[in-house]
Amino acid sequence: MLLPSLLFIGTGLLYIALAVPLVRRKVKPNHFYGFRTEEAFSSDEVWYAINEYSARLMLRVGVVLIAAVPALAAAGLEEVPFTLVMTGLLLGGTVFMVVRSMLHLKTLVKT
Repeated sequence: MLLPSLLFIGTGLLYIALAVPLVRRKVKPNHFYGFRTEEAFSSDEVWYAINEYSARLMLRVGVVLIAAVPALAAAGLEEVPFTLVMTGLLLGGTVFMVVRSMLHLKTLVKT
């Protein structure tokens, strides 16, 4: 169980590390890092707003992943069920983050 635990904690830490500069609005518009859609590039104001919003969600997903590892281990899950639950949290959290961000982006861009 050590390897899956370390992988999911690492993924949570990566999500947090990637989110912090975006939350702080330190990442200028670019085509490599951030929430990159045509609408996000419509203005600097939209870029920073949507990236802060989506990064706050990413931060929460990262915290949930990290917190879930010891919680599920304490619950006595074996490796395969543990990995399936954690994969579900990762995928579900990421889909939630993207969908919520896309919906929020529509409120930022009045077309």
